[in-house]
Amino acid sequence: MIEIESGSPKLKIHGWFPTLVGLSMYQDHHKEAPAIIKHLQKVKPKCPPSRGAPSFFLHSCHKDPKLKKLNQWIQARVDDYTKFYGFPKKCKPVESWFHCYKKSNDNPVHVHLGRTISIIYYLQSHPDDSRVILYSPTPVDMRNPFNITANDAKEDLKNHLTSTECFYKPLEGMLLIFRSYVHHGTELKMNNFKDRILISWDLK
Repeated sequence: MIEIESGSPKLKIHGWFPTLVGLSMYQDHHKEAPAIIKHLQKVKPKCPPSRGAPSFFLHSCHKDPKLKKLNQWIQARVDDYTKFYGFPKKCKPVESWFHCYKKSNDNPVHVHLGRTISIIYYLQSHPDDSRVILYSPTPVDMRNPFNITANDAKEDLKNHLTSTECFYKPLEGMLLIFRSYVHHGTELKMNNFKDRILISWDLK
């Protein structure tokens, strides 16, 4: 991982394989999170039924007035990210939702079609809970220079530029920003830690 100055004191840029992952910690998280979590728990029964994903709740978090201050902060960090990328115009949220992961829940590997930027914000989590995984968009090297086998991915031979995946622990108050074409998913939650609650946006 290469840590690159973004031009904003509130955002770090991590360089992975060659995608850029934005990371920022919300200063007011512990003050605001309890009320937001309580609010989202009340919203859950009103959300449309999820299709095979018990952790998923479709709700326009980016439009929710109860999340106004957090939403403004998220948008500001996305603006920092897109400015660093050099995009000629700002990206705006088009859809958002939240997840509430219980034991045996996961989120299979996927991308967000038709979107430019995706974000994850951790409202509630244990640092040792299941991690999010981001996969390299670089095509598979069919020459297999690492001599990868069926039971050994040889990840120990790779560095931050040649790695095929990276992991982030779910830290409360952490925001991750990445391009929507990056394949990503979560590890299976196989513990009895408290529910892992996070907010996601898609922007374009």
